Amino acid sequence: MAHQGYQLTTFLYGLWCGRRKMPPAPHGENTSATPGNNAASNSHKVSATQENMTAKWALGQHPGPVDLSAEDGSECPAVQMDSTTCGSAALTMIALTDAHADTRETLRELAQNDPQGAAQSAPHADLNAMETLFAAAQQAMKSRTSHRAMMGLLRWPRRWGTPPWGAARVAHFLGHDYQDRMVVATSLPQYQRVMGHSVECVRRGFPVMLYAGADTRRGVTASVPRHVVVLHQPPSLRGTDHLLVFDPATAINTQVSVSDVMNRQIPSNALGGWQHIMWAVFPRPSSDRTS
Repeated sequence: MAHQGYQLTTFLYGLWCGRRKMPPAPHGENTSATPGNNAASNSHKVSATQENMTAKWALGQHPGPVDLSAEDGSECPAVQMDSTTCGSAALTMIALTDAHADTRETLRELAQNDPQGAAQSAPHADLNAMETLFAAAQQAMKSRTSHRAMMGLLRWPRRWGTPPWGAARVAHFLGHDYQDRMVVATSLPQYQRVMGHSVECVRRGFPVMLYAGADTRRGVTASVPRHVVVLHQPPSLRGTDHLLVFDPATAINTQVSVSDVMNRQIPSNALGGWQHIMWAVFPRPSSDRTS
C-alpha cells in the first residue's frame, strides 16, 4: 500500500477546523441551481450588464494566454512578477476585471495604494510601462495582504506570498467583500461542500481564488498552500458547465468542467504544477460582512 502524504488542512480538519456551515451564495447571474446541472437545461440570456463586462473581462474570455490591454493599445502578459506574487497577481486581475476605468489607470491606482511604500518607485509617467505598472500593483497588493498574522499569532512567511486570510481581507468584486475557507482534499464531503459553493459563486459571475499545494511526500513546505489560481466563468461561457482556471505563473487560462472541479480532477498544469486545492477565497453574501 502506497504511503499517503499529509497536508496542513488535514491536520486542521482533525482539530475540528473547517466544519462551519457554508454561507449562502451572493446574488448574481445564477445560471444553475446546483453545480452538476446539465448545461442544456440552463439556457441563459446575457444581460446588458454582462455584455458590457464581456469586452473588459480582464481574466480572459477563452482558454489560452491572457494579456492586459490599455485603451491606447499597449499590452503586456498578465504574469506574476516573481515566485512570491501569485496571490498578488490574482488579486490584481480580479480588481482589473471589476474596474470600470482603463487598465493603465486602474493599475496606477492599485500601485499607489501601498501601505509600506514599496511600489512607489514605478515610473507612472511612462506610457509604455504596462509591465512595470502591473508589477508595481502586485507589489502593493503583497504589502497590503501580508502584514498581519493568522489569528494574531502565526505570521505567514513572506517567501510564500499572500496568505488566504490576507487575500480575503483585500479582495472585492461587484460590491462584495470576500472570505476564506480551507479545503480538505482528503475529505470528499468537506471538499465538495466548499468547492460546490465556490462553483456556485463562479456561476453567479464572481471570480474565486483557489490555493493549491501538495503533501509531505514533496516535503513539509509542500503541505501548506503554495500557489494561487483564479477559478472564473467569463460572460462568454455563462450558462455552460465550462469554467476557466487562470494561472498567474503562466498567464494562461485552462478550461475545466464543473465535474472536474467537483471530483478533484483539475489538472496539475492548471495549478502551477501542484496537485491539491487547499483553500478557497470567495465572496460573502451582501448581508454577511463579519462571519
